[in-house]
Amino acid sequence: MHIIRLWKVWEPYISIRHPDDIETVIGQSKFTQKSNMYNIMLPWFSTGLLISAGRKWQTRRKILTPAFHFNMLREFSDVFIAEGERLIGKLKGEGTPVIKDLKMLISEHTLNIICETAMGTSLIDKGQFQFKYRKDVHDMGDTLLYRSLRPWLDFDFVFFLTPVGMLQSKLIKILHGFTKQIIRERKEYHDKTNGRYLADFSDKANEDTDDMTCNLRRKRLAMLDLLLSAHRHNLIDEEGIREEVDTFMFRGHDTTAISICFTIMLLAEHPQIQVTS
Repeated sequence: MHIIRLWKVWEPYISIRHPDDIETVIGQSKFTQKSNMYNIMLPWFSTGLLISAGRKWQTRRKILTPAFHFNMLREFSDVFIAEGERLIGKLKGEGTPVIKDLKMLISEHTLNIICETAMGTSLIDKGQFQFKYRKDVHDMGDTLLYRSLRPWLDFDFVFFLTPVGMLQSKLIKILHGFTKQIIRERKEYHDKTNGRYLADFSDKANEDTDDMTCNLRRKRLAMLDLLLSAHRHNLIDEEGIREEVDTFMFRGHDTTAISICFTIMLLAEHPQIQVTS
């Protein structure tokens, strides 16, 4: 069965499983309207790329696309390698072949990566604060899952009166505060340097010259820098920057961690693949 219909009280949800069906949906830019189940993410993400639709989605997608160009991503390859080595070191240090919560272990490193590549800051360098931030991000994800499984909490006026809702409000304030602080610091930096590293950002992503490669290594640009460049051209406001950074911070590390967990599971199920590689 490739198409499944589920009912959430009075609201139907359609789940598709076949790759061809999925390609039809995600391959069309006109299918950008999100279902009501995404509404529980609004307090944290607002209408960032994940939740927005129509013209706003198209505009934000156009702004963000250069940040994921191969020429830009390869400049962060050392970050990927370093976190991969940290992960291997932790796995070796566990001293047991059984890891109770693999996703928690993996997500620690994917969160490090997305922090440095999306926000241009190392979470490891934040000292003791990094542990609180990590816990708050994971706790926030737990509150979203808790709410998504309880239809009667779809209503904000009900949810935010519950202990979990109150906890989520507190977490949102902390997470938004951290994001805004990083944005403010990065903005002040570019103001002091007269924005010379932001000039013609989108054009740089499409160049493939040795000079360009050297320039980017000298001053590596993160997704946040791209958004600040768009802000200078009045393409996005500061709240919009916060929306996108928060969106990619969570969705970027969480979904990647799950994908890696499934990859590891498949490698364990098919050890011959590891032998041949």
